[in-house]
Amino acid sequence: MQTISPTTPRSRRRAARVLLSTLIGAASLLATGVANAQGAWPTRPVKLIVHAPAGGGADAYARAVGDGLSKLWGQPVVIDNKAGANGLIATKALMTSAPDGYTLMQTATGPVAMNPIMHGKIYDPAVAFTAIAPVTSTYMIVVAGVDQPFSDLSSLATYAKAHPKEVTYATAGIGAVPHIGTEFINVALGAGMTHVPFRGESQFIPELLAGRVSMAMMIAGSALPYIQSGKFKAIAVTSSERNPALPNVKTMEEQGFKVSLPLWFGLIGPAGMPADLARKINDDVNKVLQTPAIQKRFADLLVDVPKASSTEDFRKYMVGDAHKWATLVKQANVSLKAE
Repeated sequence: MQTISPTTPRSRRRAARVLLSTLIGAASLLATGVANAQGAWPTRPVKLIVHAPAGGGADAYARAVGDGLSKLWGQPVVIDNKAGANGLIATKALMTSAPDGYTLMQTATGPVAMNPIMHGKIYDPAVAFTAIAPVTSTYMIVVAGVDQPFSDLSSLATYAKAHPKEVTYATAGIGAVPHIGTEFINVALGAGMTHVPFRGESQFIPELLAGRVSMAMMIAGSALPYIQSGKFKAIAVTSSERNPALPNVKTMEEQGFKVSLPLWFGLIGPAGMPADLARKINDDVNKVLQTPAIQKRFADLLVDVPKASSTEDFRKYMVGDAHKWATLVKQANVSLKAE
C-alpha cells in the first residue's frame, strides 16, 4: 500500500479542508457567543437613579417604567432616590458610573437645563450623558393653600404688593423648573414673593397644607388630588390649554404670560455607553410605554406617553430644551444663586 506523505498534494488538500472546517466552526461559536452575550443583557439587577425623593411625581414615573422593564428583562430594576441640589447629586452619581447599562437615571428638564447655568457649565448636556429615551411629559399647576387670600395670578400680585415679604412660595430646590417658572411670575408681576426651597415636592406639601408657605408650582399629577379634595386651590396651569379636570382654572397665557412651561422626564445613561445597548434599552422603554398598564397608570397621573423617539432624536431634544430654558432665565432675569 502506498504511504501518503504529509507533504503530498493530496495531504495538503486534506489539511486545508480540516483547517477551513475548524475556522468555520470557531467563527460560528464566536458569533453565537457574542449574540448570546448581547441577548442576555441584563444578567443582574439594574439601578435606576431618580433625582427626586420617594413619594412625588418623578418617583412615580420612574417606578412605573422600572416595573415594566423589570418584567421585560427578568431582572429587578432598583430605584435609587438621590434627591437634592436640583438633581446634581443624582447626575454626578450617574456620570461616575460604568457605561455598561447597569446604572441608568431618570432625569428631567431641571437637571439637564439648569445645572449647567447654575454651576458654571459643570457639564454639557450634549455630551455628558448617553441619551436613551423619553419617559413622559406633563405640565404644572400653580397652587395655594385654601386659606390664602388670592385665587388667580392678578389677585396674587395685588395681595403680595400690599403685604411685602409675606407671600412665600415653595419649590423642590433652586434651579428646579418650578423655581424658574414661579420666579418668572414673581419678577413679571413685581410681587416680591420669598422663595423657600425644599428637596422635593413630598417635603413641602405638608408645609403648604399647614399654611407655613403660601403657594407652589407643582407637577400636575401631584397637585390634582389635593385640589380635588379641597386641600389646595388652583390658580393657574402652565400648559398651553386648560386642564379638562380643572376647566375653570386659566392657563398662564390666559392670565397675561406669553409662555407655557411643559416638563419632560427621560432615561439617560453615563457617557460612552455602546450605541447598540442604548438602542436596546430605547426599544424596551418604548415597548413598556405602549402597554395598557403603563398607559393607564400615566393617565391616572395626568402625564402623557411620548411618541417613540430614537436615542439621537432624544439627545437633540434635551439640548434644544436646555437652550430654551437658558433663554427664559435670561429674559426673566432670574437669579439661580443660593438664597
